[in-house]
Amino acid sequence: MVPTKINNHFVKRSHCPVCTSENLKMLYSEAYESENITDYLDDFYNAQGGVEHEYLKGTDYSLLQCLNCDLVFQENIPNDDLMFRLYEQWIDANIVCKAQEQYPLWYHETYANQIIDLITFFKRKPIDLKVLDFGMGWGKWCLMAKAFGCQVYGLELSKARIDYAQKNGITVLNEAELANHKFDFINTDQVFEHVPNPKATLETLLEKLAINGVIKISVPNGNGVNEVLKHMNWTAKKGSANSLNMVAPLEHINCFKTQTILALAEQFNLYEVQIPRSKTYYKSKKDFIKKSLKIFTAKKKPSTVLFFKKSSS
Repeated sequence: MVPTKINNHFVKRSHCPVCTSENLKMLYSEAYESENITDYLDDFYNAQGGVEHEYLKGTDYSLLQCLNCDLVFQENIPNDDLMFRLYEQWIDANIVCKAQEQYPLWYHETYANQIIDLITFFKRKPIDLKVLDFGMGWGKWCLMAKAFGCQVYGLELSKARIDYAQKNGITVLNEAELANHKFDFINTDQVFEHVPNPKATLETLLEKLAINGVIKISVPNGNGVNEVLKHMNWTAKKGSANSLNMVAPLEHINCFKTQTILALAEQFNLYEVQIPRSKTYYKSKKDFIKKSLKIFTAKKKPSTVLFFKKSSS
């Protein structure tokens, strides 16, 4: 592979963060200082806050493909300090908080439906279900699970989001406090594409998952990433056919295909389970649901959502 440039605000990943293979192929590389990427970042972040481009100078945005598990991932990723700056300063919490408080009704109903499915699957009273939302964001999933009566906990790095969740009655744990808990269900929604080491993250979470517990992994659908990368259309809007959102610079540092998630789960002897969708909420609101799904799919590509069960063997 051709060496890529990197400054001291980034760290280089030299092996696959899912399977640790070093059998890698360079798919794409371009300087963060290029007009393509500078314009892309400004277009995406200016409405949320803004990028300090000086932190990106002397570094290449480079995409590698693992030839073992097929993960596509960014070689150079922000270090801890730059990650903090990105999520806490470049993305202005006040702006984003006001935006998420205006989410439409269908967004909240989606979470309600998920919780109904979860409770139905476990066939237990909500009060007997202990759940964790890992990377909870503003705590919307937690609030819905709490409304149904589940024992709810959240984990999040952003102080602004932690404060918001706690003000709304959510118990937020830090990583050290996780050692005192076992969960029946762990929710990870749009998280694993952001973490530097997905394998290590999953291993840590599984230590906190009860036997016969279930973990949900939901990530942007990366099954068509290779076709998207043939075009490298930096101006394609999010949700369009050639959108680069699944490999968005700085944030979506891992791009998962279904087979990659399955390969990750297999390393820990997890097996996939299906959580059927309850029919109770499709009868009286059929027209509303259809409209909601239409709006939802118009805004973003479907995520890959897989559930895995932890057994005693």
